[in-house]
Amino acid sequence: MPDLDHKNQTASARAVVANLRILMRREGLETPGQLARRTGVSQRHCAYILSGERSPSLEIVDKFSAAFTLNSWLLLAQEVAPDIDYTGLKDLVSDYMKSSPAAREYLASVATFERERNEGKVTHPSAPPRNET
Repeated sequence: MPDLDHKNQTASARAVVANLRILMRREGLETPGQLARRTGVSQRHCAYILSGERSPSLEIVDKFSAAFTLNSWLLLAQEVAPDIDYTGLKDLVSDYMKSSPAAREYLASVATFERERNEGKVTHPSAPPRNET
């Protein structure tokens, strides 16, 4: 399987390494060897990836993700928050993917509203209006 898209390779590879380190710390894994045993990826390859010498292929990202019971996109995200219940997040994403386009649009408006409220751009506590289509 090919390496991550060349244009985003550096940012994606850095995100994978940063997230692996967070997950390893959370799980008490300290060495590339421990990561290798957990993931089935060779110790040498784990060491190269963790050191930034090599970028992981999408196949390897899938192996890392599976070892921590995450979806691959979570490992590729800019930062995995160690205190998030990713099981709940996976369920949320699954429910979102099953929802209608109108429901997705509404959820996107709620997410935008909440982000702006947290950034101080919105001063009133009410939720965004629901589109009745």
